[in-house]
Parts: sequence; structure tokens; C-alpha cells
Amino acid sequence: MRSYSLMQRFSMILMPLLSLSCACNGTSPSSAPSVEKAASSASADSAQTQGFTGEGCARTGCSGQICGKAGESVMSTCVWREEYACYRTARCEMQSNGSCGWTPNESLNSCLKTARAR
Repeated sequence: MRSYSLMQRFSMILMPLLSLSCACNGTSPSSAPSVEKAASSASADSAQTQGFTGEGCARTGCSGQICGKAGESVMSTCVWREEYACYRTARCEMQSNGSCGWTPNESLNSCLKTARAR
């Protein structure tokens, strides 16, 4: 029986999913992030220490782009969008309406505007 490294197993699982998600959002598989980039992005997101997370809230989603209630993991598609990088330094905290969310500020708004314009 052949033994596969963690990266090889990850590649065998992730590559078909990247192709499928790229087909769904109208991009070609060749424009999908590499497995290595996806793996490093996933580990960077899980070990993320930047930004601020308020009590009762948590960063969730495949790319850390969702600010939700702590303890309630939210699943999202693992399709990278440039604007997700803006949330790495954003504040995920309780908003005035009682829900967790990203606290808007000039830096976040500017980053999102620039990333979406690309």
C-alpha cells in the first residue's frame, strides 16, 4: 500500500474541488489558486493573529472572510477573492444591532473598494 504525504492527499482532494468551484463562478481552472497557495492560505487563516476579534464573535468561512457568532462555524465556498485579504486586519466584533460583523472603517472600506475594482 502506497503512503501519501499530507500535501499529496490534500492535492488529491482539493484539485477536483477547485476545478468545480471555478466552473461555478465563471473562471477557468487555470486561474484557480495553486494547491500550495491554498494550503498556505488555509494555514495562515487558521493561525491568524492579526486584526481584532471581539468576545462572542469569531472569524469563520474558508478564507476567514465571515465574522460570525463564536462557536458557530460557517461553511463557505473556498473560492479566493482579493477582498478577503482586507478582513485579515479588520475588526470582527458585536455590532450595535446585536449581531457579529465587520466593523466598518476607512481602512477596511478603502481596501474593499480597491480589491473589488481589480
